[in-house]
Amino acid sequence: YAPWCGHCKNLEPKYNELAEKLSGESGITIAKMDATANDVPAPYNVRGFPTIFFAPKGRKSNPKKYESGREVEDFIKYLAKEATDELSGWDRKGKEKRSDL
Repeated sequence: YAPWCGHCKNLEPKYNELAEKLSGESGITIAKMDATANDVPAPYNVRGFPTIFFAPKGRKSNPKKYESGREVEDFIKYLAKEATDELSGWDRKGKEKRSDL
């Protein structure tokens, strides 16, 4: 993330919506870091903006670069599939679980 990056600014509302939708998921943290104002740890190889990484629970030193779609539904599908523990609100394919059953 870079505060001056137009692509980052366009992504921010989607990222905020994603964080809101997943706020009840105890095993998922949605975070952003200003890579222009912070030292970026070595495994997070940032070459352009926005650069998105997924760090599986317990393996922050081995992140995966996210290179899929940039819509909220794309992020949810990816996280539902890749999360260490299954999400409580979505199945592994990213389909929302019904709570009225």
